[in-house]
Amino acid sequence: KIGNAAAMMTDTTMTEKVLGAAWPGHFNKPIAEALQANIKKVGMPVWTEADQTLARAAQAELKSKTDGLRTVVPDLKIPDPTRGNAGSDDIAEVSWNLPTVVLQYPGNIPNLPTFPTLDALLEQGRPDILVVATPTSSHFEIADAALRAGVNVLCEKPFASTVEEAHALVRLAHERRLLIAVNNEYRFMRCHRAAREMIGTPDFGELLFVNMAQSFYHAPIGTPSWRDLDNEHTCKEFGTHVFDLCRYFFVAEPLRLKATMPRPGSGEGPDLLNLIDVEFPDHKFARITLDRLSRGRHRYLDVRLDGSRASIETEIGGRLALSFGLNARTRRPFANLEVSASARATLYQGESHRTLAKDPHNLFAAATAQLMQGYLTALHGGGMPPCSGADNLKSFAMMRAAYESARSGESIDLGFLQTML
Repeated sequence: KIGNAAAMMTDTTMTEKVLGAAWPGHFNKPIAEALQANIKKVGMPVWTEADQTLARAAQAELKSKTDGLRTVVPDLKIPDPTRGNAGSDDIAEVSWNLPTVVLQYPGNIPNLPTFPTLDALLEQGRPDILVVATPTSSHFEIADAALRAGVNVLCEKPFASTVEEAHALVRLAHERRLLIAVNNEYRFMRCHRAAREMIGTPDFGELLFVNMAQSFYHAPIGTPSWRDLDNEHTCKEFGTHVFDLCRYFFVAEPLRLKATMPRPGSGEGPDLLNLIDVEFPDHKFARITLDRLSRGRHRYLDVRLDGSRASIETEIGGRLALSFGLNARTRRPFANLEVSASARATLYQGESHRTLAKDPHNLFAAATAQLMQGYLTALHGGGMPPCSGADNLKSFAMMRAAYESARSGESIDLGFLQTML
């Protein structure tokens, strides 16, 4: 109102746009006290010696007090009004509408230092590796600063905003003899690794076609996040994962890509529907559907690999299903029980099938741990880390090509991937 009044006084116009907001927490003391009483009854977790050894080693590395993980329940305290940082803004929004408290599991290692700025972290903390897990628009600036400070980088995807920025980061890492890798952890999931290992075997044969599908309803809640405010949404956020898996399964670089990103209804807004076709050498093909308009069952990622002798289906999402049916060829009845905590891979030859792999319930953490182990091996022993920036640059370029294809309505020749770095 003040800005509008000033504009009217000076015969000027003013526009405004909310880019984001964060509410302060307004939590409930009686519920907090009741929760605290129950926590004291239950007590702290029983840490293993390995847990404590890791915690003390991290504290020692960062020159902090080395007393390991906490073993005593701390007293309930009034929140510090001078605290500068805050938790997730959606929790704070809820707290103004319903009685709310936050229960924190004491798994974080205590006494680790925090830094007010990136420069302070790099200069005072002097890390060996910097993990970049911030909004995409800041990835290049942070990764560039880390590499120039002599720090290795592990970045969330996509690791830049443009192909030129990604090229620059890869070149800088090479010049400084540092590592840069991207957390494309999907290829480390047991279901996808088991599928890859079957390709070329007598049971599966040659890989001919890959179909990937994601479907769920995208429903922003509360104040829009930085992702919600970006019209390049679905393919930018998830595209590098599916493109990386395509390259991983075919063990080849694609030749052409055609993408359509319809926006049913208004024709505007983010790309919630992606229909992408990717051609590989020897007339092999991948079809990708990313559908965040669906109000049907939540399907995070289903992949079908069709081979010359069998098919493999992978699914991400816990499953407990008992099914009965009649075999179409033998006319014999069958019963099938399927149980998995998070993800699985199944080999099919007609109605006959067998489970190839199941993932643990902590699917994403376990896969990222495998990637990180490979990264550390490369850091200490030399060589390229898995999901290196140089390799991921090609998946990133495919994501940018998909947007270009959707805008132009034309297929994009991907021959440039063959000579990219």
